[in-house]
Amino acid sequence: MGGLTAEEVTVGKALTAEGNATLRIHESTWVALRVRGSYRGKADEIAAHTSAVQILVDDRPLFSPKDAGAVLNQIEGAMAYLDTLAPRPDVIRFKQMRATLETAHNRLHQRMHQNGLFHHHTILHQHQLHQRTDQ
Repeated sequence: MGGLTAEEVTVGKALTAEGNATLRIHESTWVALRVRGSYRGKADEIAAHTSAVQILVDDRPLFSPKDAGAVLNQIEGAMAYLDTLAPRPDVIRFKQMRATLETAHNRLHQRMHQNGLFHHHTILHQHQLHQRTDQ
């Protein structure tokens, strides 16, 4: 359990805010702070945010079965975009990005199996069959 405190913030003496929050953390997780506000008078805009911080609790792994499938789908979507719509100004950079996505997909997929998480297997996008021709 830890406490977070936001100090008063002043921007040209026009905007001020302060607050605090207490988080009860029992499992390993990621935490980030978002400050909602608006410079343009629109409700619920995010005015500021922190980077996410990883919190590890005891020996509990950082893995969410609930989110794993959704993240796997997002990686597959990024691969499909890269293969079909993304500009390819540099072949080497394209291959690096594709390899990064393939590695992330493989690692998460294997971790899902290690955790006994059922999921549908999809055939990864076959970029050789759908390659852009305007290059």
